[in-house]
Amino acid sequence: MNSNDSWSLSLGRWVGVPVRVHALLILFIAFVFSVEYISPKGSLLVSAVATSFVLLISILAHELAHVFAVHNIGGRTKELVFMPWGGNSRFELPPQKTLRIMAYLSGPFVNFAIFLFCAALLVQTNQGSLADFVHPFRPNRFDTSNPRSLVAIITWVNFQLLLVNCIPCFPFDAAQVVRNLFTAVNRELPKHHVESAVRVIGTAIAFALIGMSWLLRHHQVGPVEPLWFVLFSAGIVLYFSARFSYFSEVSENRQQNDPWQESNSPSTSSDSWSDSSFFVFGDAEDPEYSRWLIEKQESRIQDEMELEQREKEQADAVLEKLYHKGKDSLSKEEKMLLQRVSERLRQKRKLDVID
Repeated sequence: MNSNDSWSLSLGRWVGVPVRVHALLILFIAFVFSVEYISPKGSLLVSAVATSFVLLISILAHELAHVFAVHNIGGRTKELVFMPWGGNSRFELPPQKTLRIMAYLSGPFVNFAIFLFCAALLVQTNQGSLADFVHPFRPNRFDTSNPRSLVAIITWVNFQLLLVNCIPCFPFDAAQVVRNLFTAVNRELPKHHVESAVRVIGTAIAFALIGMSWLLRHHQVGPVEPLWFVLFSAGIVLYFSARFSYFSEVSENRQQNDPWQESNSPSTSSDSWSDSSFFVFGDAEDPEYSRWLIEKQESRIQDEMELEQREKEQADAVLEKLYHKGKDSLSKEEKMLLQRVSERLRQKRKLDVID
């Protein structure tokens, strides 16, 4: 079972893709409200509502950027899971390392673009210095009398998303970028050597945060108190994240633990999807890439045939129910099933007439 299913809340399917909200995101929003509540001016919790709303929209933009990039390199979105830093979504990607790196960088790039645009607006209107909009422990407050304060929150939130996803440690995007850079430079590099290097980088950052927590143990710069505890906790979490990532990647079950699935084998999912794209990336003459695309197309055709056959059998049972019990006995899903099957048959008849 995917761990995302045990610790997340389903939001249904968006365009055939399962979408979930992880418990960590819900807890993080609760933390935002608690910080606002204990602050001197937090009785109305307006800033917490505004910050949470901006965070959710920014995370959505982050993950949709990944989906857009994956779609345009010939990949597939298998599941979207929203997390406080972006997502822990599952994608099926082509074998080319450069294309994978583009997919991993797309989310942080969108956050950077939003941050840059909003920061330029604030600096031009003399709303403060750039340092005031990026300090991780000084979140901006929402002022109903000043609409620019919302722009300041958007700037701050998107910079923090960019910042954390630039940390080369699991589960952030930069870890996947570093991993693929190693293998792109030297394809013969053993898997455990790559994962050892990624683990060393993550562990070094973890110990750096723990050291900073000691140096700043008497320092307080924002509403989150105490600052040293936040840094210390972040260091501990990153240490164990780096350790978990190493063992999961080098284990035999790596494919089940990887949120960005890297399998080159055809998918057996029954969800149909479109391979049309707005832009085309990659070298069409690359034999490995072309073979991968052919395998994906054959797999999709097989999935569609299985789906059609399954829905045809279900439609026969619904028609029998319609005959014995009447139209009013059918549920909304059963009516939609009959409509899909009927439309599919009409399309086939049109094609037969053309042929």
